[in-house]
Amino acid sequence: GVNPKGEFEIGNEQQAIMVMNQGGQIEFLGAKIHARGVSVSGFSVRGIPQYVLVAQEVFTETQATGWNVNHHITCGGITMIGKYPQISLDDSKTKDLIYTKKFEIARKHTMIRITATVHFIDDWQGETAYLK
Repeated sequence: GVNPKGEFEIGNEQQAIMVMNQGGQIEFLGAKIHARGVSVSGFSVRGIPQYVLVAQEVFTETQATGWNVNHHITCGGITMIGKYPQISLDDSKTKDLIYTKKFEIARKHTMIRITATVHFIDDWQGETAYLK
């Protein structure tokens, strides 16, 4: 219902558990929140802006949209970008070892968090992988 301040409120007789003010901001007052799915453009916890997912890559055997290479392998049911067996570092095609993609982030931001899963297949002897 609507509380005396004109805010939309969900709760029971004792207390509200969710309040949406007239500006559209939602405040959850419960100790725990459980949801099967949530889609938001941004949110804060105790006034601190939190990270928002702006891009996610899930590779299929036929698609690696926007990447400079289109090599795919599937191992243990996981499809990933890459080749196996890979060329050696001594090979003249070392450009095949560099994978790039440019992500456009339209929203204003001051920090970016990138997470990735890298699968090191077979025997690595001094080779490295890095993000720059």
